[in-house]
Amino acid sequence: TRLQFTKQFGAHYLNMWGGFRYLSFNFDDNEPEGEYAIGGGNDKQPNISTSMDYKSATGTNDTWKNMAWYANIDYNYRNRYFAQVSAAVESSSRFGKNSDGLSLFGVKWGVFPSVQLGWAITNEAWFPKTKAINYLLLKAGYDITGNDDISNFAARTSFGVMKYLYGTSGQGATAAQLNNIGNDKITFEKTRKFNVGLKSYWLNNRVGVNLDYYLSHTSNLLTLKSFDNPVAGINNYWSNGGSLDNTGFELTVTGKPIVSKNFNVEIGASMGHYVNKVKTLPNNDNIYVSGKNNAIGYTSSVYGVDNVATIIGEAVGSFYGYKVVKDQTSPMGVFTSSQAAAQANLYMVDATGKPQYFKAGDMHFADLNGDGIISEADKTIIGNPNPDIYGNIFANITWKNLTLSVNFNYSLGNDVFNYQRSILEGGNNFYNQTVAMVNRWRHEGQVTEMPRLSYGDVMGNSRFSDRWIEDGSYLRLKTLRLTYKVPVRYSWLQGLAVWAEAVNLFTVTHYLGSDPEFSVANSVLYQGIDAGNVAQSRAVAVGLKINL
Repeated sequence: TRLQFTKQFGAHYLNMWGGFRYLSFNFDDNEPEGEYAIGGGNDKQPNISTSMDYKSATGTNDTWKNMAWYANIDYNYRNRYFAQVSAAVESSSRFGKNSDGLSLFGVKWGVFPSVQLGWAITNEAWFPKTKAINYLLLKAGYDITGNDDISNFAARTSFGVMKYLYGTSGQGATAAQLNNIGNDKITFEKTRKFNVGLKSYWLNNRVGVNLDYYLSHTSNLLTLKSFDNPVAGINNYWSNGGSLDNTGFELTVTGKPIVSKNFNVEIGASMGHYVNKVKTLPNNDNIYVSGKNNAIGYTSSVYGVDNVATIIGEAVGSFYGYKVVKDQTSPMGVFTSSQAAAQANLYMVDATGKPQYFKAGDMHFADLNGDGIISEADKTIIGNPNPDIYGNIFANITWKNLTLSVNFNYSLGNDVFNYQRSILEGGNNFYNQTVAMVNRWRHEGQVTEMPRLSYGDVMGNSRFSDRWIEDGSYLRLKTLRLTYKVPVRYSWLQGLAVWAEAVNLFTVTHYLGSDPEFSVANSVLYQGIDAGNVAQSRAVAVGLKINL
């Protein structure tokens, strides 16, 4: 529902709206399956019968409900002073009955207000009218937002059905297995954000500058908190714990160097920068590593490697692994000879507890704690998936009825974990490998960055290290569009345009993967991980736009 009221009172303009929103999500899934031990049945006609040797069933019964009341007031006085005040109260079924918040109608609600203010200085009577400064708007605001993006049953203790003892007691046995320990005190993750900005036009409206700067603090992070002792095989539960800060700015500059009757040129560029920093973590810990005591998101490990860390004072989801040493013994990171390896005198402890010394052709990893053993104690931050700057570069060129629009996007300074290359150049199994393996170490004195082949990789040469971390910076011609407005106009036809557009025409990058512009998943712990996604393809489209 939505109600709106708009009214002009002399010099005052008022726009008010408010309403109620209700979201309901339900999902059911049942997958019974079975098979015969020897012969019988086929995968084209699946069925379940008591004569089958292996029967199983999986399923999901998922529900989620969200309610919100919202209101907004926009006020404007003579286009000089602007104010926007809004508020929302929201409730989510993902949280428990004892969660923090406003108690109303037997439900707990999160309260999320927002205030945004603006002052158009150039519209003041005392501001001099000049072609140098045409418009100057100062803006500032503060708002609180909430996040409930966790499991639908995080607040509830739940069980799942499982089968066990296959082949030992007839068809096996069925049991209910504890799969989540609920916490009815969890509540919204809250982000408090303060922003200031400037919107301006200069030099007879030929130049535009828009700058926004923000500071945000997120508290009550929705995290998985560890038990001191596991309960029925469950080692963690959902809670609110930890906090992080984000600081950044976004700048857009536009210009119109040529403005005439038949020929116009508009150019511009945007640039953004942010710093993400973890302030506190649950359990009073300083570090959480995916695949171990993972605290943020749903991941238990990232593609089988414990390689993403959340560390106090660092960015969320930093790459955490081993550093490769490049010195006289290993100019490109690989020990060139037996003498070079002996000089380093490094070893690792295998699964049996025996020391295994690094040899010629092995990777030279940094012994950060100086104990002569390459172990998890030598892991450190080896990359940050967040870019230093990002943005767009664009141009619109119009000659009479013909318009050419060009848009580039870019990212600079972001690190990428090339997971696909770590598999195709690991040299530790029978998978197909890339032609880069031709340059692997094969003889004494060879200088190369590719270690020797070793099935099973006893020395861990293919382990997660900065060998697989690459610079993901790129510049891409994202869109190129040509539009022609046909000069026709009738009472029934207001406009006619023919256009053609090409996307992803070319990319400039040093990244060795198929595409530097990717996202393997939405979770913060998956940023900058290239699992081998299919590259975005070039495409050309043509169209016709008719305005009646």
